[in-house]
Amino acid sequence: MAVLETALHDALLSQDPSLMRSARRWFREGGQNFELVCDLADFDASFVQRKILCLFDQQAVA
Repeated sequence: MAVLETALHDALLSQDPSLMRSARRWFREGGQNFELVCDLADFDASFVQRKILCLFDQQAVA
């Protein structure tokens, strides 16, 4: 779960634009690593991805 928390923090609040882009790409693209991290945290990867992408959209509007 700490990996997801760190990635979310980086995607939403990082002061480093490169790190922010990388974290957002990780959530957007999903992939085996993302699915494994979600699985280990006992989360549904598709659900997490949908919710996080909604947060990105909300942040873009604000």
